[in-house]
Amino acid sequence: MLLNINEGRKSQGGNQTRFFRYAAGSNSEVRAAIDAAVAWGWIEATDEDAARAQALLDRLAAMLWRLSHPR
Repeated sequence: MLLNINEGRKSQGGNQTRFFRYAAGSNSEVRAAIDAAVAWGWIEATDEDAARAQALLDRLAAMLWRLSHPR
């Protein structure tokens, strides 16, 4: 995610939007990995670190939505 966000930040126009959308896709993949880890019992759903990670991913998803859908 970080590398795509940074690359998008230094791009313009459609390329910038493309990199931000790639980062949003990576964000979804990370969320799915955390969900799978909970489902498989590798981490507890009530784990404070997992909850913080999910909250951070929510904020990042909102930021990337705004960056990839300019007005």
